[in-house]
Amino acid sequence: MSLYPTSEDLSRFSKLKRVFLDDGRGHVRQLTVERARMNGKLFLIKFQGLDRIEDVERMRGNSLLVSREDAIPLSEGEYYAADIIGLTVLDESDGHVLGRVTDVYPTGANDVYEMVPTDQQGEPMPGADSVLLPAIRECVRDIDMDRRTMTVHLMPGLMD
Repeated sequence: MSLYPTSEDLSRFSKLKRVFLDDGRGHVRQLTVERARMNGKLFLIKFQGLDRIEDVERMRGNSLLVSREDAIPLSEGEYYAADIIGLTVLDESDGHVLGRVTDVYPTGANDVYEMVPTDQQGEPMPGADSVLLPAIRECVRDIDMDRRTMTVHLMPGLMD
């Protein structure tokens, strides 16, 4: 199976012994890594018990995840995507609720957080389009994991 890595530390893949396949429909399956190696910009991984191309073709487009214990330690001010998803987004000017983070997209230069607008009780606003928030200091002012909030500066054009 070839994998496009979103991790900054590519050497980590050669050390992994297990990963979890998320099919996006609520099913997560543990896989044991037999071997892994870099091939250009992709990583080639062989999983135990998956010996035919048909076995891995069904996995195309799914996410491979690692457990928290196998995750790379983070520096101050860094967060795992799984911890960012679900945060309540607050407007820095008045503290009112703007929405909830529903996904994190790594783009290379910086991550982008997808936010679904919600009402003040946290319910999704009917018909509202999601908003993409760049994970840069000019936009994301504060992340408070204890309160599960992200305070943002609404840059021009973000919510238009």
